[in-house]
Amino acid sequence: MFTDNFMPTIGVDFKIKTIEVDGKKIKLQIWDTAGQERFKTITASYYKGAHGIIVTYDITDKKSHSDVHNWMAEVEKHAADNISRILVGNKSDLADKRDVTTEQGQEMAEHYGVRFLETSAKVSNNVELAFTLMTREIKNRVAVVQKKPTAGAAGAASADSGRNTQLGKPGKAVAPQKKGGCC
Repeated sequence: MFTDNFMPTIGVDFKIKTIEVDGKKIKLQIWDTAGQERFKTITASYYKGAHGIIVTYDITDKKSHSDVHNWMAEVEKHAADNISRILVGNKSDLADKRDVTTEQGQEMAEHYGVRFLETSAKVSNNVELAFTLMTREIKNRVAVVQKKPTAGAAGAASADSGRNTQLGKPGKAVAPQKKGGCC
């Protein structure tokens, strides 16, 4: 559960979280760049070692939604081919100020072949679910890679053996789920 003290992000922030997924405790190192352009060069180096990326836009801000194209291009440019990605529309608690429809978010997720869900960090709606989905996808991908035998080493996996692995149902929207906790 994500209940540690949470401060709004100004700049690059990171947290260490341990969550339980499918009966297994998994430690996450979460880097939050707040989507700020001035951190683009720094974030490029973080992509190289990342196992998953959650790209988030503000549903009340069309520009943040259109900026997703730039961030996805950065991910494609700097991250591993098989990196897990999720698209998240945040601030679902501000439905009356919505500038980006759920359908537009789903369409963009389908375009990139990634999962999609909407969250509200303010009221802790679907935040934990986003991290759980990401962690489960990474865990499953790592398990598949570890099971693939390599030439000369039965049961061992090479660093590249998981490339182009497709998991889950990309572009599938996740039903809203109210849970406590935030990142």
